[in-house]
Amino acid sequence: MTVIYVICKILTFPGAYLRGFLEHIVAKICGCYIESDGYLRFDEVSGHTDHSFPRKKGGAVAIAFIPGILHFVFGLFLTAAGIVPLALLKVDSSHHILFPAYVIVTYIGVSMLCNLFPLVDDALFCKERLYGKEGRANLFVRIIMFVPVLICVAGAYIERYCVNILLIGAFVAFIFI
Repeated sequence: MTVIYVICKILTFPGAYLRGFLEHIVAKICGCYIESDGYLRFDEVSGHTDHSFPRKKGGAVAIAFIPGILHFVFGLFLTAAGIVPLALLKVDSSHHILFPAYVIVTYIGVSMLCNLFPLVDDALFCKERLYGKEGRANLFVRIIMFVPVLICVAGAYIERYCVNILLIGAFVAFIFI
């Protein structure tokens, strides 16, 4: 399964590299020890930063959510900025000089959307820090964070098995049909 995962990360290398870079920044802010600086590697950590777990609950939540939220916002914006001219306005290579720019912007946006979720270990650690026996958060935080943590853990497993690329690819193909 690692081979398919690495191939998916190489296909979406702009988003994978940016995700690793954002995780690196957030992990440094949270005081985590960074074990490796390589963002695109040929193992299960490709597209992510290999780091130690944060000591505080806020650090675990930040590492699990902040890079994904930034990726979602910018990926959605870039994908829309490329797909609207290509799909809705029917811009093609014979009529418009900006066609290659629209294709590149769409590719970068889609690659960012394919790399939204953290590693499974980071998602499960965030869940453990909020809902586990040792690091239980207060009731208000547990209620507010239930759905986001559930989406984060499910998305981490979906990304681990490369289902997200198939789903986003099908969505983009559906837009052009």
